[in-house]
Amino acid sequence: MVSPQKAWTWQFISVLVITYLSMSALTYARVCLNSPSELIKDFMNATNIRRHGVPLPSEKMESLFGLLQAVIGVGAVVGAFTASSVADAFGRKMSIFLASSSGACGILLMGIAETVGYYELLFLGRAIMGLGAGWVFSMAPAYVAEMCRPSMKAFAVVLNMLFQGSAMVLCQILGYEELMGNEEYWSLLIGLPVVIFAVHLFLLMFCPESPRYLLMKKFDNEGAKRALQKIRGTDDVQQDIDALHAELKESSGKAQVYHGVALYVHVRHNTIWRVVA
Repeated sequence: MVSPQKAWTWQFISVLVITYLSMSALTYARVCLNSPSELIKDFMNATNIRRHGVPLPSEKMESLFGLLQAVIGVGAVVGAFTASSVADAFGRKMSIFLASSSGACGILLMGIAETVGYYELLFLGRAIMGLGAGWVFSMAPAYVAEMCRPSMKAFAVVLNMLFQGSAMVLCQILGYEELMGNEEYWSLLIGLPVVIFAVHLFLLMFCPESPRYLLMKKFDNEGAKRALQKIRGTDDVQQDIDALHAELKESSGKAQVYHGVALYVHVRHNTIWRVVA
């Protein structure tokens, strides 16, 4: 039997760090509007003056900025509700790739908004980023957890809070006016997570698919074995394969029980209906 300590291989730790980079980038992007808030309002006001010759009323400006802060929730709700279906359809790894790409595209749109002179891109980009966030924050912890042994799961999943907290601290530091929270660099402050996403997406290509997904969704025993060998750094992964087969058998048994109960209820309902009729 392999000890939990030996299961924390450098291969697994690498996959964990690469996966959680996406959560760090999106956490940064989620809170980065706080420091340059007045600069963003000035940009909206200047854009309106350029287009219509009059400044935005202060009430409308505050409403627009509040909407900008909140619009991420629309995308996040959609992402959270569709994450499971997307992950099952495309696989865990590819789904995280799609989610991170969505987040990166949204952040890029926000980063170029000032350059092209359209503040509407801030809203569009933040909504798209919200979709990516809803996917990533649902998929990334699950992807990591599916590679863990039971004794590793709690600590591995909780580690994402460390990455999120570090991203918040970095955002607050860079948001100082002396660094990037000024009129010259605020667009770069917002667009900086694109660099993190570029590193994350490149390295993600070298990560394996979830062995649990391969075995329990695709019934690919050999694919799951190869993925586990890559994660564990050893050819002897029979313990993990047996555990996955046991889980698959248990879930299949539960599904049969649920189907039997549903069939019984359906037949009983029809019988009672005929008697009543």
